[in-house]
Amino acid sequence: MNIQAPPVISTHDDLIARVATAYKSGSVADPRAFAGEVLAAYADFATCPPIVTILDAARALYLCGKPVLAIPVAERAEQLAFAMQDQVLLCHALNLIGVCAADSGNTARSTAALSVALNLANALGDH
Repeated sequence: MNIQAPPVISTHDDLIARVATAYKSGSVADPRAFAGEVLAAYADFATCPPIVTILDAARALYLCGKPVLAIPVAERAEQLAFAMQDQVLLCHALNLIGVCAADSGNTARSTAALSVALNLANALGDH
């Protein structure tokens, strides 16, 4: 029996590419486990990945047709942006949460996230 070790995720680009490739190829047997693996992979980096990379990973999941799996990743970005008091990144995270929630059928979550994102965008002068 030939057992291969899982590929090492050594860079942010590796992580995003792995998410996109796995979903496009249909090679993910358990999407929930894979989403957990994506989140856990951040601990493997020598330094904490930039919040932008977390948003990119969530976008990759969304674009691969897995909005439900993108939500917890985007929520992690939301937590970090809030802690950093970065209103622009918080707006991006909330917008992504809102879009993913809408595509997942969670209208209440979508409306709440998009409403806050719109208010933040308006306050920032991003019309």
